[in-house]
Amino acid sequence: MTSRMWACLRSVTSLKRLTISKSSFSIPSSSPELPSVTNLSDVRVTSNSYEGLISLLPGVENIDITIDDAEGDMAHITAGLRRTGGQKLKHIHLYGPSSLSPGSHVSEETMRGLGLIIKEHTQNLLELHLQSVKCRDEDDLVYLMECCRHVKTLQYVLLSKCGTTNNGRLHSYLGDQNRGSSDGFYVRFEHVRYTALLLRFVISMSH
Repeated sequence: MTSRMWACLRSVTSLKRLTISKSSFSIPSSSPELPSVTNLSDVRVTSNSYEGLISLLPGVENIDITIDDAEGDMAHITAGLRRTGGQKLKHIHLYGPSSLSPGSHVSEETMRGLGLIIKEHTQNLLELHLQSVKCRDEDDLVYLMECCRHVKTLQYVLLSKCGTTNNGRLHSYLGDQNRGSSDGFYVRFEHVRYTALLLRFVISMSH
């Protein structure tokens, strides 16, 4: 994509949804922001393009991204959200590669970086959905949930194939938080046992 093509998009004030499926896409230097875009969906670009792309969408409310390298891509995505502030975000959907792929794992630093963005900036967030973004330690997901508790608007969190285990650390944490409370948001997490059995939990958690 050339600078001229990107600049032309700015003139389309009715542009609300941006879809990019070309993996070789890169953000031209000194590109203008696209303030009218509220939906970033079906996006597949190179890892180092995510930060520049998201940083040029200050009005984005809904992010729906399929990532190939969970560690690298998520780091760039959170960096882009940090630059825009992320205050208008309502939905974050991130889909990682196959759970059997080494590229599906994320480090403690990267997952906690996402948690801090959610805690400190996304005060209008309604839904968080992570699929096949596998943590190396369930404590990283516990930290993520702790960050989510600070977002008063949050209604629903789905963690699918993110490294949870039956009766594991996250399950125990959510059960402890849920005792004696009926308000809050819903957390559902799914994990695969022997790559075939899918277990589901729906648990209410107070802020």
